[in-house]
Order: sequence, then structure tokens, then C-alpha cells
Amino acid sequence: MRASLGLVLLVLFGCTWPSVEEVNPHTGLTTIASRGYTLELQWNATLAARAVHFKRNGTDVWSVYTYVSRDDRNTPLVDSAWSFGRKLPYRKIDRRRTNCAIDCNRQEQGEIVLNRRLFEILSETGLTFHLVGKRGSYTGHLPADAFANVLAKSQIH
Repeated sequence: MRASLGLVLLVLFGCTWPSVEEVNPHTGLTTIASRGYTLELQWNATLAARAVHFKRNGTDVWSVYTYVSRDDRNTPLVDSAWSFGRKLPYRKIDRRRTNCAIDCNRQEQGEIVLNRRLFEILSETGLTFHLVGKRGSYTGHLPADAFANVLAKSQIH
């Protein structure tokens, strides 16, 4: 029974989404993103993230996309991102309802904006960060390979 429960938990909580590598033929925007990582599970919330790089017309954007989902009818309302006492540049991208088969989860997508040099450092160390909001806080560590994989694919484009 314990082995079955462990397998179910691994399947439920170890889920990730695939990496992305595409060029939009209409806008010319190149998008390179690591696979998604589930970083923290709380009784009513989940934190997930991925490393991303966008490029168009010689302009590069390096960042971490964060996804906080709550299943208690409350929107996360994240205000800021921190890493070991340093405030990180954070902006909300979108709020939406997901998984509405029974009752919708509330999800907030945000972005921690980085620069290429920091992205390169994080490809060796990873990023431990803490999101703070009116309805909770969420902590996770995005591993170094998320950043390293995006950097490697960015060299090709």
C-alpha cells in the first residue's frame, strides 16, 4: 500500500511540462524555455517555474516564469520576489482560472527579470527564490540545469 501511495504521489507531484524551442514566423519572436518544474506543494497551493529566453530583432529577455496555483478560491496576489535578502524584479503577467472540471483553481503567472550574466551564473548554481503575496508565500529552487539548457539552445538561434 505504501509503495502504491508513493507512486501516486510521484506521478501527481513530479509532473513537468516539456521544454519549448520555437520561432514564430509571424512576429519573428524566438522563444526558448526549459521544462517546467514543480517547486513547492502546499495544502492549497503549488509553485512551478521555468527558465526562459526571448529574442527578437537583436533584443534579448532572460527571465524566470513563475506559476502559483491555488485551489481554495483565492487568487495568489504575489507582490514581490526575493532571494536571500535581495529583492528581485518581479512583475505579474497574467491571472487565470484553470482546472475547472469541478471548481476552478486560481493561477497567477509572473516573471522574475534577469540579465544574461546572472542567467549564466544561475546555470551553475540554480536560483532559490521566495514569492510573497497577500494570500501566502511560496519558496522554490529552480535547478541550474534549467538555465544551462536554455543557454545551450540559445547559442543555436
